[in-house]
Amino acid sequence: MILSSQKNNNRMKAFSYIILYTLVTLLAIASCISSYAQEVNPGLNKLNNELNNFPKNKVFIKTDKDIYSPGEKIWFKAEVFNCLTEEHATETELVVLLKAGSGEVITDNRYYLANGICNNELTIPSWASEGNMYLVAYTPKAIQVNDASLAAIEPVTINSYRRNDYIIDLSVGRKIYKPDDDIKLTVQLTAVTPSIKHEKVLISLCNYNRKILEMKAPITVNEPTEFKFKLPEKIESGLYFEVSLYGKQNFSKKIPVYTTDDNINIEFYPEGGTLLTNTLQRILYRATDPFGEPIYISGTIYDQLGNKAGLGKNLKKGYGLISLMPMPNQKYFFKVEDEYGRNQRFEIPEAQLDGSIFTLVKTEDSTLRAAVVTDGKYVKDTLTLAAIAGGKIYMTTTIDGNKKDNLKISTAIFPQGIIDFVIFSSSGEILSERMVYNTPNEDSKIGIETKLKLSDKNGDADITIDLNNFIRRFGKSTVDVCICDKFNLYTPNETNDQSFLKYPLLTPVPKTVLEIYLTNLELVANEYKHYSLKELLTGKDYLKQEAGKTFSGTVTDKNHRFVPNAKVMALQPNNLILATTTTDENGHFSFDNVKRSKDITVKAFNYSGKKSYSVHLNRTFDESLDEIILNESFRHRPIFDLNNLVEYCQQNRDLLKMIGSESKKASSQKISNTEKFLESGNSILDMIKMTKPYKLDGNQIVFYGSENSFNYQSGALIVIDGQKMGTDIGVLNSISPFDVKSINISTNPLDIQRYTGLNSVGIIEINLKNNVSDRLPPSNESNFHIPEELDPTKIPSNIWKYQTTLLWKTDIPVDESGKVNLKIHLSEIKSDFIIRVDAVSESGIKHHEVTFFSTNRDQRNLP
Repeated sequence: MILSSQKNNNRMKAFSYIILYTLVTLLAIASCISSYAQEVNPGLNKLNNELNNFPKNKVFIKTDKDIYSPGEKIWFKAEVFNCLTEEHATETELVVLLKAGSGEVITDNRYYLANGICNNELTIPSWASEGNMYLVAYTPKAIQVNDASLAAIEPVTINSYRRNDYIIDLSVGRKIYKPDDDIKLTVQLTAVTPSIKHEKVLISLCNYNRKILEMKAPITVNEPTEFKFKLPEKIESGLYFEVSLYGKQNFSKKIPVYTTDDNINIEFYPEGGTLLTNTLQRILYRATDPFGEPIYISGTIYDQLGNKAGLGKNLKKGYGLISLMPMPNQKYFFKVEDEYGRNQRFEIPEAQLDGSIFTLVKTEDSTLRAAVVTDGKYVKDTLTLAAIAGGKIYMTTTIDGNKKDNLKISTAIFPQGIIDFVIFSSSGEILSERMVYNTPNEDSKIGIETKLKLSDKNGDADITIDLNNFIRRFGKSTVDVCICDKFNLYTPNETNDQSFLKYPLLTPVPKTVLEIYLTNLELVANEYKHYSLKELLTGKDYLKQEAGKTFSGTVTDKNHRFVPNAKVMALQPNNLILATTTTDENGHFSFDNVKRSKDITVKAFNYSGKKSYSVHLNRTFDESLDEIILNESFRHRPIFDLNNLVEYCQQNRDLLKMIGSESKKASSQKISNTEKFLESGNSILDMIKMTKPYKLDGNQIVFYGSENSFNYQSGALIVIDGQKMGTDIGVLNSISPFDVKSINISTNPLDIQRYTGLNSVGIIEINLKNNVSDRLPPSNESNFHIPEELDPTKIPSNIWKYQTTLLWKTDIPVDESGKVNLKIHLSEIKSDFIIRVDAVSESGIKHHEVTFFSTNRDQRNLP
């Protein structure tokens, strides 16, 4: 009985515990419901409204290989993503062109985008010159928002193998030079194919956007040749040598010349975006040379009294780390101690009394440990922490500003990749922003198994790609597969990572604990390239027309702050001053009477002339594109083992000479001048004026030669899709030039009277692209390309025998077996062939895998 009573008591206690636990749980749920029932943070409300209307779309492109011959086809896959949502965009047109570093457009085509994807080819003209080229892809909307960085730029090389082929090596004697120094440039041409003993090269010394000197010189092949030059007495930042084969200027190589007068660039990023007083914080800094290349920089931090306050230590190339507890009303600066940039000083952002910061403490397998530190007036505020990824808000939670919050956040609720944590004040102001790389909960190594069964002679090969491990983790997937000659690829293991960051990660997919740690630090010194959340909340208009033809821009100091009342000068190459002006209170300037020219340099100083500033010109889309290509050209360096390359060319000499000889396409018919003019980013008013000159009378168009009358309408009648819209040109502001199908202008009374009898000036009829078919060129437009794919069965055997791309197949579905089985027909090229596999899940998770095989019988057991 005693035992029975004890059992009953235990049961009653257990029951009471269950009731108590249930009540606590219900109270917690009620508390959550109550907190969610409260008014949503106004910043989040406004952000939600912007998430689906962002106008910028970024293009990413990958090609079957990197080195082509004239007449060959470049097989490519282009994808267009919205920069905010990171989902496929709805645009329907894509422009793809092949552009030389000199600015010459070799060929260009228009393609149709289906669900943001374009799989197609661009044929290189048989007359194309050899050298360094750039495959550029963009949508018409990129011109509308005047942002060339939305374009995809893929470096390629055109090399016919019919002439002598060389590898150009350049070196300069010292790492850093002073103005007026003597400099030695060593040039070596190494022959890859049999060549003549002597060649001529063209050597240019350039100062970023203009040539200082140019000389033609003979050179002995396979031997280093030294050239001596005298550097200018005054050096501007961005000096480099460019060496090309005489007569083949596009085939060139550049080498920067670092000088004591270079303005290196250092940007400082406090963790959380704000530096708070009396708080120990990490500050990441990013250092680059005048061409945007990351460099190693270390230095010392001093306060305004000259006292040492900390050190800046290298973290990895281009990135350094500072730990600093800033005091109130103190300013700090970073002094460079390396040889390059020695003694240059950079101000660290001023610490604030009021703010809140989000700090990442540690990343674990399934948890992020973070801290939120709040100070000043926000201590009494109720803050909101939100986690945003791919334009979606995945988490919101309320934070009490009165205490330091130590948070444990589960990673399971977020997608893999970059998460943006944002702290909002109760009024909706962004106080802190911190990017974090979300690692998968399991080992991130993905086993894509590639099996190869090679025949005894060059014939067919069976390849099985096993994606079961990938599918088990990430679900239904598709795969892109390319099999290509190793000697047509710059870096076979490189993958085109889809990144919307301002500075692409040095480790795109971190796997080890160290990689994850360094990547999360690197993300402190980063930001999104095409938008900022703060600008979205302030209602910034990202739709802006192309910059005008006059010189205009802004002036900033080394801390990227706009400089008012700075003196700005426009200079010709011989340093003659064309014009001077001063910046306004926002740091903006304009030379209204100076005609745009690439030969003009713009500089900015303070009024004493002792301090120089950075000038940022408002550029047209084409000018910005050329500048991006210039910076890209310094990274245009194929990496090959010379001995293996020579042997490869000798083995396949006859086959390589034939590459590209099968292409004899007829010249393409161009689109109408009206559509081409509008799709170049020009306005509708410009198109009307080009067709029929006019003047503006108030807000109305009056064509020259027409008469105004008090009894009739004084401006031309505007008709859109048959509907009369009046004479006010304001109705044209709501129409994008890219939506216009045709414009018809007439001053004939018979045409006018179809719509009205009260107008004697004229009529402007505008038809819009209301259907998908309207956005495509006519079917007989050979410049428009329907989807195509590489199909070996359609290529004659006498052509296939010298193919260096054996397979290019995209968006291959994976069946229930989780495997993709491919049979490929080998060409007669003797080489190592690279198998590149790009898997992507339906949720957008990607993985890149590479393996290879050899058609050289004595090299088939390569690792």
